[in-house]
Amino acid sequence: FLMAYSTSILQASLFFTLAGIGSAVCWAPTMALAQRWTSSKHRGKTLAFIDVGSACGIVGTSTIIPLIVTAYDWRSGWISLGALAFAVAFLNLLTVQNYPEEQPEFHEISPRKQTTDPVSVIYMSLLRDVRFWLIGLAYLLTGFSIIIPFTFLSTYAVEELSFAYEASTRLITAIGVGAIIGKITLGPLSDKIGRIKVMMICALLISGGSLGMAYGQGIGLVILTVVFSFGYGAAWSMYAASASDYFSKKSSGSIIGLWTVFLGVGSIISPVIAGWIADNTGTLSWSFVLAAAGGVVSLLLLMPMWRLLPISDS
Repeated sequence: FLMAYSTSILQASLFFTLAGIGSAVCWAPTMALAQRWTSSKHRGKTLAFIDVGSACGIVGTSTIIPLIVTAYDWRSGWISLGALAFAVAFLNLLTVQNYPEEQPEFHEISPRKQTTDPVSVIYMSLLRDVRFWLIGLAYLLTGFSIIIPFTFLSTYAVEELSFAYEASTRLITAIGVGAIIGKITLGPLSDKIGRIKVMMICALLISGGSLGMAYGQGIGLVILTVVFSFGYGAAWSMYAASASDYFSKKSSGSIIGLWTVFLGVGSIISPVIAGWIADNTGTLSWSFVLAAAGGVVSLLLLMPMWRLLPISDS
């Protein structure tokens, strides 16, 4: 909402920082809460379907906001997004609860049985675990790779491929639609073949799609954007689900929170590096190659986890 009233780059940066903090703070508790309510047999499917909401939001806003901006101005677009965020926050206040009420089948996750270990003890234990670092760094590089197309794809399509503005925004819509498909297909698949394998598939899709963006044109670019979106869409819920797969379900909120810091670091540095590369090479193509490289390294980090068995809910 405040972005509509920014008058300088500094103000815009500060206001957008607030938006980023809000996004991160919403994500971790939502995924942790959902995991408390579901077993490992259906965890991938459950989190994937919950996460479909984010993709629906991308599809909706990427379709409606350009229409609002065209009809009015860019400030109206930001005001609309802010009003929507306030409405969602109020809806969450009314509907979201810590634990399901009066459901005996979930008795094993009663608040009375939650860990009493202080957060500092949980964090120190995690920081000594190699698995935490492998998945966390892979998550960092996933965020590094994903944010580059989101930041530069529309600009690249308009300035280097001569797309119309409206057509370039449809690429983001395509990412949202493809993300929905990726979530509802790869999420349930992860319950059958394993979370790490699907996370590796996501890394391959993100890498292949990003590399294709560097060289694709026309309908080819659209297809490769959708390939990217399949991996992007499923990745978030898969990393969240792996927190309970390989660590204590009681600590899933702390784990996802720490991994979100990793994600934030990757998301912060990637546009800076990608933009610097674009400025020095005169093209954004190499920025997408960088995104593909990040996905490949993410895949390599996940490979040692392939044969490790997840822990039981019990």
